Formats: sequence, C-alpha cells, structure tokens
Amino acid sequence: MTTEFRAEARLDATERGPVRVQAAASETEREAAARRLGLDRVQALTLDARLERTATGDVYIAAGEATLVAERTCVVTLDPFMETTTASFEELFTTAPEKASDPDAPAAPDAPEIELVEDDRIDLGEIALQYLAMELDPYPRGPDAEAAAEEAEAAAAAEAGTRRPFAGLDRLLAERDKRS
Repeated sequence: MTTEFRAEARLDATERGPVRVQAAASETEREAAARRLGLDRVQALTLDARLERTATGDVYIAAGEATLVAERTCVVTLDPFMETTTASFEELFTTAPEKASDPDAPAAPDAPEIELVEDDRIDLGEIALQYLAMELDPYPRGPDAEAAAEEAEAAAAAEAGTRRPFAGLDRLLAERDKRS
C-alpha cells in the first residue's frame, strides 16, 4: 500500500521500549496529501507519535498527534486563507489474528477495536492522514467570513425594504371585497 505521507515504525523495535516517530512531510508528500484531502495547498504536515507494545505482548498501541497547515478556500468569500488542523489518535494493532477485531461482527460499545497487521511495521503517517481528514472542516470559513455574511445579510435586508412584492395587496383585496 502506498501512502501520501510515510512514517513507518517497526514492531520489533518496541522490544526495547516505546518507539518515538517524528516526521515532517516532504514537498512531494505535501502535494500528494493536498490532492488526497482536496486542499488547495499543504504548507506543512508533521507527526509526533509513539508506538509501544502492551503487556499482552502482541498488541501494540500507536498514539500521537498530527498537524496540518493548509491553504483553504472560504465557502463564504471564496478567498484563500491558511488554516491549522490538529488531530490526535490512538489505535491498537496486533499480529495475532485471534486477537484482532472481526471487521464483519458488530463492535461492542466498550471493546477497543484491534486491527490486524500482516507486516512487521505500522505506517503512522497513513494513520495521521486518516485522522486529519476527519478533522478537516468540510465548509471552511476564513477570517473575513462573518463580516462578509453580515454584509450580505444587510444588503439583502436593504433590498427587501425597497422592493416589497406584496405592497398594495391589501388595497387590491379590499377593492375586490367591495365588488363582491
């Protein structure tokens, strides 16, 4: 599997303790992440995470925080602006099929989901991108959005005040009633 932002950690490296993974996306990775996430441009993409083995031995915890600085387009003004998005994550993985969650079975509300890893490494960059995608606002509003929306509302109210489509309707109805 290829990913736009690769930051792999080997499972066997956790035998000596938690493994810290810090990564910053290259220009090529940032461009690919922008395409994947539907962003105008990604200025920065960073990851600070750790991978550690649990007491059970073949269950691993991957946890961390990813930060994305991207150019977005405001849905109100259509102007570009820079936005910082942060996503925290914590996922469980195992190499033992019997410990993995069954993807076809309904998940118990309190039971943690454990994903099966068939390789000896976990790509924390891919996890970071998935969590960042969930944190991105689907309707981004730039810093001038409120003022622009208020201005548009005021203009619509002023136009409605000068153009009254039902003005005089009461007079016409009164005349009709007189004729009846």
